[in-house]
Amino acid sequence: MSLLLLIYRDQTVVARHVLQTHAVTVGRGEGADITLDDPGLAAQHAEVAPKGDGSWTLRLLGGRKVSHGDALVDEVKLRDGTCVDLGRHQLMVRAGGSGTTLHPALAPTHIAQAHEVAARAGGAAAPLHLEEIGGRRWPVVQRPLTVGVAKDCDITLSDATVSRHHCRIESRDDLLFVRDLGSTNGTFVDGVQVLEALLRPGVRLRLGASELRLVARRRAASADTSGPALFHGMVGGSAEMREIYRLLGKIAGSDAPVLISGETGTGKELAARAIHGASRRRDQALVVVNCGAIPEELIESELFGHEKGAFTHAVTSRDGAFADADGGTIFLDEIGELPPSVQATLLRVLEEHTFKRVGGNRELRSDFRVVAATNRNLADEVKAGSFRQDLFFRLYVAPVELPPLRKRIDDLPVLIDYFLQCETPSGAAPPQVTPQGLAALQRYPWPGNVRELRNALSRASLLSDSRQLGADDFTFLLHQEEPGELFDLSRMPLQEVERLAIEAHLRAAKGQRRAAAASLGIATSTLYEKLKRYPELGNLAE
Repeated sequence: MSLLLLIYRDQTVVARHVLQTHAVTVGRGEGADITLDDPGLAAQHAEVAPKGDGSWTLRLLGGRKVSHGDALVDEVKLRDGTCVDLGRHQLMVRAGGSGTTLHPALAPTHIAQAHEVAARAGGAAAPLHLEEIGGRRWPVVQRPLTVGVAKDCDITLSDATVSRHHCRIESRDDLLFVRDLGSTNGTFVDGVQVLEALLRPGVRLRLGASELRLVARRRAASADTSGPALFHGMVGGSAEMREIYRLLGKIAGSDAPVLISGETGTGKELAARAIHGASRRRDQALVVVNCGAIPEELIESELFGHEKGAFTHAVTSRDGAFADADGGTIFLDEIGELPPSVQATLLRVLEEHTFKRVGGNRELRSDFRVVAATNRNLADEVKAGSFRQDLFFRLYVAPVELPPLRKRIDDLPVLIDYFLQCETPSGAAPPQVTPQGLAALQRYPWPGNVRELRNALSRASLLSDSRQLGADDFTFLLHQEEPGELFDLSRMPLQEVERLAIEAHLRAAKGQRRAAAASLGIATSTLYEKLKRYPELGNLAE
């Protein structure tokens, strides 16, 4: 059986090649067998080669990785139906050789852009939803949504005939696509099995025995229609959020470093994903690194990779986050937790886009865009000497400050609707918050911001005996235990108060010193010094 390579760009076939007996190279250089006009590709980017057993594989050249399903891999075994991202192109494999025809659902088609869909459905505030026939519904946002039975899926189904990671729904240039992720029982659009297909409102999507429908749901008109209520996965139509969307839209068009600040729970990672999703790099990787959750001795390895034997347990060489982000975006969360020695190295990497693996001598280059985030005031950290001033200025090119929920309280109704739809168990209608319940939530100051709101709604809907959530269902927010209710702080010496605070934050952070220091609002180095005063807390810290 021969195989046919079909190479798509924007759902149009731009190249066909029948695999015969010899290897084929793909890249943007003239020396490649298949030359593609794509700045995201190397001159010799990939090789499709036969194996001794008659099978074929695609191998990435030059130490790169390819996106296949949910993973980044070095090599992919090709079979009928394999779909691989190559820069801004997609390579699809079909069996049958030169006589193979395109599946009807894969033929180039067009669907209305998101704003046109909304207009036909009843105005600018009519977002798309994916509805389970007779069950739940999920808002369709502009970040990719994975559908399957695995708990880490964005849309989790309860169906033994659905694969763990069955398919992915994603928006590209305001067009909505579904892509099968190598499922066992296939993905069907309006009864036609597809590997990848455009979606339009009204289509029915069948996965195993489950059937979903794409609909545009009318929502009550908003008094403010001056901007979008959704922006690449971010939710909210308040004036504050519309201004954030406008700023992110401008920032996304460049490769300038971005520094996102805001309180814990305001959605800094979501903003980083929105910047990436609206950028020219959206078809490449977004690599997320939580700088506060990595042990200090492993940070350089996580960021820059290491060579075999560079340290204990380094049994193989591996790429780091900056290598994985080549062509895409790297998101450095909790950037303020980086130790000073790594800050100096990071500054050079940001300026030169070159780095060395731990234990290595070879300079490596990566084309990345950096987005950083912090819940601390880095300007104050610079004054205190815990954060390098030159690194701060290198990052502070495009600053974004996310507003706390208490300053965008007008967004509560849309956020409540969104979260309750996402959290509702299979087969049940989403609960509703009564006017009295909404008033109670509007009076609460939300120290944990949007993350706390989502957790509060999950708890209330889980414990309530009614599908109507009133003020009484949220009384736990107003009666949470404060430290003063547990201890009489006025009778305790300052040192004991400090010890209790450190112990509480270490326990909450499960021993992670960087995370504990961040929640305490101090530098990690300061926490290390304070722990020397309280050796009895040493067994709590990792």
